[in-house]
Amino acid sequence: MVFSSSIFLLYFLPAFLIIYFIIGKRLKNLFALIASVFFYAWGAPDFIFIVLGSIVIDFYLVKWMNKSEGKKKKLLVAASVFLNVGLLAYFKYANFFVENINEILSIVR
Repeated sequence: MVFSSSIFLLYFLPAFLIIYFIIGKRLKNLFALIASVFFYAWGAPDFIFIVLGSIVIDFYLVKWMNKSEGKKKKLLVAASVFLNVGLLAYFKYANFFVENINEILSIVR
């Protein structure tokens, strides 16, 4: 499902907005998280465990950040950013680099 698909625009988005504005304030974040995971799983179910793993790791990193101060807090922020940007870079650009390296190696042979 993509943002411009009719399934998203006619079914998912209206249902999400209706439920989001009906439920209590305490459940809004949890509902948004569950709906986001469902939306992602609809489009790329093979990678859902990576998304769930990232969510869990970020959850605990933020909990540790909240208890920490000074350099340890900055280190935890850096670890979280590195993890998320690293995952993004890997899944967005890994194929690009592998294809180009293969192309270069095939020319060299």
